[in-house]
Amino acid sequence: MTRFDSRKLVDKGFKMLTAHYGGTSWVNEIDLARLDTENPYRCILGQLFGDYGTGRSTLGIGFDNGGEYGFDAPDMTDRQYEALDKRWTEKITEARQ
Repeated sequence: MTRFDSRKLVDKGFKMLTAHYGGTSWVNEIDLARLDTENPYRCILGQLFGDYGTGRSTLGIGFDNGGEYGFDAPDMTDRQYEALDKRWTEKITEARQ
């Protein structure tokens, strides 16, 4: 099993979204108070595309590959979801400054 590294995963997802949008303007669409990586409507993709599945499809991410970009928890544990929420919040806050 590969070691879970929320920083690496979120950084990869952040880069993907920045490339897709042609910049970091997308960070202003995320309501950090509502962010919940475990929820398909309140997660990063849910807030940007309406729901997790639509976002995944739009970005060309395979059904089981959202975890590779920090959009889902690879092992779907509460601890991983919490770590992803924390890292997304840090990364987005940093990008807004």
